[in-house]
Amino acid sequence: MDSTPENIETQEKIEEEKKEENKEEAKEKENNAEEIENDEDSNEEGNEELEERYKMVIIVRTDLGMSIGKVAAQVGHAVIGAYEESEEETLDKWDDCGSPKVVLKVPNLPKMLEIEEKAKASGLVTYLVEDAGRTEVEPGTTTVLAIGPDAESKINAITGKLSLLK
Repeated sequence: MDSTPENIETQEKIEEEKKEENKEEAKEKENNAEEIENDEDSNEEGNEELEERYKMVIIVRTDLGMSIGKVAAQVGHAVIGAYEESEEETLDKWDDCGSPKVVLKVPNLPKMLEIEEKAKASGLVTYLVEDAGRTEVEPGTTTVLAIGPDAESKINAITGKLSLLK
């Protein structure tokens, strides 16, 4: 190649243009990578929204005046009973959520049975505990109702207006 000032100047311009093109290509690749990353983030967020949380609700009658220990034992019976009635796939989803359990209260048996019927009609697993009557309540007394485990939205549709047992 000729080393005349005109050729050197032309060569420098060509090199400068190539550098600019390379910069633009690099910038475009970076933008594309960011767009792909953003798409992946939005897909992950979408999946989180689609994967609903699961829980179990245990409902205790407050009209029986059970001691804290008695309530704890009855809740334990209800959790085991509902667990044994549930399908493995549902239990796996519940376990993936940390197996949350929420204990709520109702004032009496008629209200508990009304909730049980609504839960059954919605296809939810239910388990009623009837006490053996050896300590605080009469034999056969219905003390606690477990619902689930299942999707929070399904359970909340039935139990969402109940208060926590405190």
